Amino acid sequence: MKVLFLNSRASLMYPMEKLGIMILSSLLKQEGHECENIEPEAVPDLIEVVRQRDPQLIAFSSTTGLHTVYLELARNLKKAFPHIPTIMGGPHPTFMPHVIEHPAMDIICLGEGEMALLELANAMEAGRDYRDIRNLWVKQNGDITRNDLRPFLSGAELDALPFPDRELMAVHADVYKNGTNSVMSGRGCPYKCSYCFNERAQEMAGGRYTRKMSIDRVIAEIQDMIQRCGTRMVAFQDDVLIMNKRWFKEFAPRYRDEVGLPYVCHITIDLVDEEIAEALAISNCKYACYGLENGNEEFRHKMLNKKNSNEEVITGSHFLKQYGVKIITQNMIGFPEETPEITLDTARLNVEAMTDIANFYFFTPYPGTWAGDYCRDAGLLSAPFEDFPVSLHDMPPLDSPYASDFKELSQLIYLGMDYPSLLPLMRYVYTRLDRNSIVRKLAVKAFFA
Repeated sequence: MKVLFLNSRASLMYPMEKLGIMILSSLLKQEGHECENIEPEAVPDLIEVVRQRDPQLIAFSSTTGLHTVYLELARNLKKAFPHIPTIMGGPHPTFMPHVIEHPAMDIICLGEGEMALLELANAMEAGRDYRDIRNLWVKQNGDITRNDLRPFLSGAELDALPFPDRELMAVHADVYKNGTNSVMSGRGCPYKCSYCFNERAQEMAGGRYTRKMSIDRVIAEIQDMIQRCGTRMVAFQDDVLIMNKRWFKEFAPRYRDEVGLPYVCHITIDLVDEEIAEALAISNCKYACYGLENGNEEFRHKMLNKKNSNEEVITGSHFLKQYGVKIITQNMIGFPEETPEITLDTARLNVEAMTDIANFYFFTPYPGTWAGDYCRDAGLLSAPFEDFPVSLHDMPPLDSPYASDFKELSQLIYLGMDYPSLLPLMRYVYTRLDRNSIVRKLAVKAFFA
């Protein structure tokens, strides 16, 4: 049978591979099924393209925010093709399973989808009832069957998966034109940041959430990727590449000797000591990205549940700089109880950490997270989760007395980092001057000049 993945770029800042659906495609093709991928924005007439492809299943993989795009697509497709079942997997249906109630959605997949989607495809092709497949919620004639979760895949089971289907994305040439390709060496994150779904996922996994593949498997996949794609830069999509220090210290010299390409990865800065920084450097890590998120240590501990200290941030960052690894940080603006002074603390800590690239996004209170529940219970949501923006560069409907300040600072904070001597002046303007005063308005206008 044929599965058609619809893969929107609505939330992406730049083209990138979607490893999740690429692995699903490889697994399905290995069992004799057909898979295709369409980017809805790239075709002039989606209905006509779907009619020509004639799939037996239309699949979406969605985060919260992006789900609104997919539900609208599903609604239009269901009008044209009421006989084709739709399925949504990914974080949104996993943590907001009531999406199954949407009229255009027939099936949702909770948790990891590899085995569930394969079982579904096999059952559909054979004409069998598929309402009892674990991880799936199935709606038929208005009745919803809610199945239990299966265990998350073990490290050995991840090793046994086929390599991601690079050909699935190859039809979209701009994904590959910069020579960067993605890979994962494991799954899961051991941390419980308040704004992230990982704590819920850890509970679902029941002790099998953070897993690593074997080094042999990871190296083999990268070598295959290079051969197929002409890769010039490797992007590790692991939540924390250095999560298992022993694994990484063994991996680093092998990567250097057997691959050698420059790479970018995600880390947590509290795990970086001199030995790890050196291992990153010798393995040709060009950029290490970590979530600094907020520069006020007390606020970060209380509201974000990130327990690292500012001293750890600075020390780990200095080790990276010592060994020539460039630093990218992820930062948030507009958290509940945040003030402009706290926002400017984030700029200051980035300067002290000698960040090379700092990305700032608006905080989004995702449903099912501690922070999302906090905002809901405190009455801070001015619109339902379903109306949240797709992009993290757009401010969510969150009540805050400093909303206008955060919008301004989301742009000005880069100026403060480029010229740190301006940060004390910004702090004075945003904490000491009345928002409606002429002096403040003139100062802000001068910042933007």
